[in-house]
Amino acid sequence: MKVFVDFDRVAFNTGKLYEFLEGEDVPEFGTEESLIYIEETHGPLEDLLYDDFKSFAMTQRTLGNEIILVTSAHGLSNDWEIQYQKKKVEMSGILNYVSKSITVPDGKADAISSELKDGDRAVFVDDSDEHLRAVKRVVENIGFEKLNFECLQMVRESAARTSRGVERIALSEECKQISDFNSLARMFPELQKKE
Repeated sequence: MKVFVDFDRVAFNTGKLYEFLEGEDVPEFGTEESLIYIEETHGPLEDLLYDDFKSFAMTQRTLGNEIILVTSAHGLSNDWEIQYQKKKVEMSGILNYVSKSITVPDGKADAISSELKDGDRAVFVDDSDEHLRAVKRVVENIGFEKLNFECLQMVRESAARTSRGVERIALSEECKQISDFNSLARMFPELQKKE
């Protein structure tokens, strides 16, 4: 099974990152220097990976399932911002938990659809209603007869988008919501460790 996961607010506690970036002596937000500052003052960025994600990813590795990170610099417009997102991913240590990492400048639909083949069983987990709807639309139109694909919205209470003036996560009307990776594993037998 293929599990496509978003980074910010799904596998990584971006809300806590924003908290660390508030203050007088913090380097400019969105720079590599700000990430280094956080590591020097608060510890490694890997500590901001959600524990349930790390546990889930390690279990999936033993089961032979693929975890594919698909992240975007959505809302960011410059090449340096895309490089910042890639650096944040790298410094977080998440690459030790995933089979593959894809960073796109904006939408994720084309990146995900290019990873699918007929007969795949796959799920996409994101917090963004916009990304979920776009991916669902594209995947539904691929034309594979035996593709089994689902989109799930991760809604972590601790990840509500309230920092830096960003609105709270819009709930998807088209996708089921989950609150953690443990509930994701319970939904699919392929993701569960055999006792």
